[in-house]
Amino acid sequence: MITPQNPGKKIFFALGLVLLLAITVFAAWQEQIIIVIGGMLALLGGIYLYKNPELATLVFVGVFYSNAAVLAYQFHGVPQIVAAAAPLLLGLPLAYYVFVRREGLVFDRVLLLMFIYLVTLILATLSAKDVLLGLNEIGNYFLEGLVLYFLVLNVIRSLTMLQRVFWALVFVCSLLGALTIFQELSNTYDKNYWGFAQRKKTIDFDELDYEEYSGAKRAEGPVGEQNRYAQLMVVVLPIGLYLFMTERAPRRKWLALLGTGLTFSGVLLTYSRGTFLALGLVFFLIVCLGYIRPRHALAGGFALVLVVALALPDYVNRVVGLLDIAKLQTASSDTRALDGSLRGRFAQNLAALYVFADYPLVGVGPAHFSKFYVLPYGNAVG
Repeated sequence: MITPQNPGKKIFFALGLVLLLAITVFAAWQEQIIIVIGGMLALLGGIYLYKNPELATLVFVGVFYSNAAVLAYQFHGVPQIVAAAAPLLLGLPLAYYVFVRREGLVFDRVLLLMFIYLVTLILATLSAKDVLLGLNEIGNYFLEGLVLYFLVLNVIRSLTMLQRVFWALVFVCSLLGALTIFQELSNTYDKNYWGFAQRKKTIDFDELDYEEYSGAKRAEGPVGEQNRYAQLMVVVLPIGLYLFMTERAPRRKWLALLGTGLTFSGVLLTYSRGTFLALGLVFFLIVCLGYIRPRHALAGGFALVLVVALALPDYVNRVVGLLDIAKLQTASSDTRALDGSLRGRFAQNLAALYVFADYPLVGVGPAHFSKFYVLPYGNAVG
């Protein structure tokens, strides 16, 4: 905790207080009552987080991983600049470590690799078809990738803090999974629950074969897209299992297992095949590394498959449909009758390989493949 005698604390607190007051006064002048109330709450919350700077990291993790800031802008009228300011929460613990505890900034090899990738993006943009499009993507990568990783790297400095972040992630995904389950059981697809449980209200009949199963629409969570929601949740499953295996207190162990179960249920209701493959690979690696005994993995896997087959038989059929990939190597009438999603993904990946062969050094430019190359190369594939 920051001590009152530290002069750096007073300066940092004063600057933050002035900034929040300025935002509140401006909102009052513009008659934005919601922002005024939010600004006052932010002042009180800022004072509390200032006294407990490491808590700000956990708050950011919850806001960021639940996509709450984006949902506040999209569904609840919060100004975009306010929603985009969520990463500023990490400024509190960062200032605490650097100015109060006098610890240096942290850099690692991953950050170096990300910087090299940034240079590669810049080189690719110099020869790209649309320089402005490339620069826009570079800006997004710099802010949402490089800078955000640097901030997170510098505010998680101990195993204790990392453990707390793990629990925050499991807690967020547990709530999202529970909300998705409730929406499924109550058949309330017309409600998005403040944006945290989105589902398509209408069905695209060109994609009907993989958008709806037995009357249930695929869960999209807080990101509004099925596969992205599944990817968001599946990352936390190994973390939940890790907490279950390492926590000593029985209550914590069972809470971790419950959170993992809710998260896994949310993944299943997305009907995502790619996530299923990724999850299988992850648990295969876990067994190979010796964290789970092979016989336990086989027994647990069999029980899991049985439960999924009974609860979501359409998901099993969808996963089994992946075997049709072998039929995609020939452009026949049987191939054209296969799942449109499967055919599209197969063609896109082949197109990407051909593009890589033609532009092996720096590529075609950020965001250029989907806009300029996927159609001509995909059509050439057939």
